[in-house]
Amino acid sequence: MHSKTPSPGKSQGHHGGRRRRQRQGLHNFGPALSDHELSTQHFPVLDFIVQDPADMHAAGQSLLTKNVGVRVSFMQHSFFEPLPIGDADAFILRTCVLNQCDRHDVTMFRALVLGPERSKPTTPLLINDLVVPAQGTLTLDSESSLRQIDLIMLAGFGGKLRTETEFGALLRQADERHEIRSFRLEGLVGLLEVYLRRWAMAQAASRNQSDGNDRLSQN
Repeated sequence: MHSKTPSPGKSQGHHGGRRRRQRQGLHNFGPALSDHELSTQHFPVLDFIVQDPADMHAAGQSLLTKNVGVRVSFMQHSFFEPLPIGDADAFILRTCVLNQCDRHDVTMFRALVLGPERSKPTTPLLINDLVVPAQGTLTLDSESSLRQIDLIMLAGFGGKLRTETEFGALLRQADERHEIRSFRLEGLVGLLEVYLRRWAMAQAASRNQSDGNDRLSQN
């Protein structure tokens, strides 16, 4: 989900919005279409862009009430393709990571980088997904249920459940600037708040400029 204040002018898992007037918007990638309407009710100043395959748009629009529908738009998009939207206040990826193998998740995270790159440094990528808690923190029954879900995801989709550490490793493999700054877990559902380290971008630009100056000096 991507959030931004609307300006004139996703549920596969991704949802976003634009700035306009004094309102804000969210950009959202995620399969729970009913959550979009709930989000707009809780955050009346947000506009949303929901990115999904085209066949999901009608289902999503049918769930929106009239007063909410004016703030939610739909865009056909695959989260494996470079993100075409920037200048958002937030991007939300919901229950998409567990459905994929590591290689596909890295591809997805890499495609999403363009959104935060074209937004303010304070713009987060919010990942809302099932997360494996630290070992020893669950009851035996909960641990057993978790393992069953993990096996179902593996057999059905080639996916898996992951720990916070495993999420971090995949994000850094996609782009070394990714940094998890906050992690919250309620039961098995976690929320990771991810940012791009802008100092790394500044350092890279500085190195490129320095290399260019060195070449000019040699000439």
